[in-house]
Amino acid sequence: MICLLLACVDAVHADELVGKVVKVSDGDTLSILLDSKAHPVRLTEIDAPEKEQAFGNRSRKSLAELCAGKLAKVEDKGRDRYGRILGRVYCDGIYANAEQVREEVARGQAWGIDIELVDQAEAKRLAPYADPGRALAIWWAASDVYLEPGDLPRAYLKAAESLGATVEDGTTVVGIAKQAGTIERVLTDHGEIRCKAVIDAAGAWAPAVARMAGVRLPTVPVRHQLVITEPIVGVTADMPIVRVVDANVYVRPERGGLMLGGYEPDPIAIDPETLREGISDMPLDVAPLERIIEDVTTEYPVLRDVAIAELRGGLPTMTPDGHHLFGEATEVSGFWVMSGCVVAGLSISPAAGEAMAQWITTGQPPYDMSRFRLDRFGHAYDDPEVLTRACLARYSHHYETPE
Repeated sequence: MICLLLACVDAVHADELVGKVVKVSDGDTLSILLDSKAHPVRLTEIDAPEKEQAFGNRSRKSLAELCAGKLAKVEDKGRDRYGRILGRVYCDGIYANAEQVREEVARGQAWGIDIELVDQAEAKRLAPYADPGRALAIWWAASDVYLEPGDLPRAYLKAAESLGATVEDGTTVVGIAKQAGTIERVLTDHGEIRCKAVIDAAGAWAPAVARMAGVRLPTVPVRHQLVITEPIVGVTADMPIVRVVDANVYVRPERGGLMLGGYEPDPIAIDPETLREGISDMPLDVAPLERIIEDVTTEYPVLRDVAIAELRGGLPTMTPDGHHLFGEATEVSGFWVMSGCVVAGLSISPAAGEAMAQWITTGQPPYDMSRFRLDRFGHAYDDPEVLTRACLARYSHHYETPE
């Protein structure tokens, strides 16, 4: 399948700030001088690598060559949780955000990813249900795919059974027993399972499982909703996903219609232990998605008059910094965690599972996993309310680069 990303100019009025660029921190952050004080600005719609990552220096250099020392105009779109100005940046009349998207494509190609910039006409040909007329930068990743969320875990279970694993469906974990700070056995409603290692990959229920072992996870389940429309003439399953990062929205074909998901500006946290019947018991609200649809009907004109056939919801686990939680708990030897999916569980699961398997069986991860360690926040988020606020903010700014 293929995927389009549109960096569009929206119709919402934004205040303009004008100042000289006095610092370029990395490929998506610079500082401008306002009232004799430097103010950091985070470019929206950009996912530049960080300084220590591959191509980090190249990304910073690209933005510096475009903006360093020049007068910049910033369309102020608010502040992030670090107090940085969020906005679109123009340096000498050149839209820096779009230029950095082009730089991202070049980096992707250097990594061997099948990605390229396309013009509006080609984007319209690939995804006739979208209108890219306001797009300033568009890339197409021909190798991107999408699938039904339940298909992948079912495939994993089948593969595991074929390799000799035992799957105990319908079995409830009721406790985790330790001996001298080390995992000894798992207690279930069908008996005990003696083991030397437990991997907590329980999704929204991961914090509850961790508490059984005396481990606290810095993650919060946040409701994520999507709608599926009635069938639309002309929409076919081979058309690509189209993301409008400005609006935190993605759309793709589904059941002859379109599926729209969005990252709500005012999301809510859900305690899964209050859901008696599991995820199907989660309260849903179509109103936030209806507001999102109203904001993107220029990019998706077919959504103006089509009826909604289904409203769905899930509970991705968010972290304060937008990075995952992978590793062994320092408090309990043998208790491993794969959580903090940050709305990317399906995408990362093959690579993450392989890396964790090597780490658990050999004692060494295949590459540096320290960014994902469970204790990286120290005591900064011991207060549940502080943790929840940070995770909700991370969700509502999902298309921004995590720290």
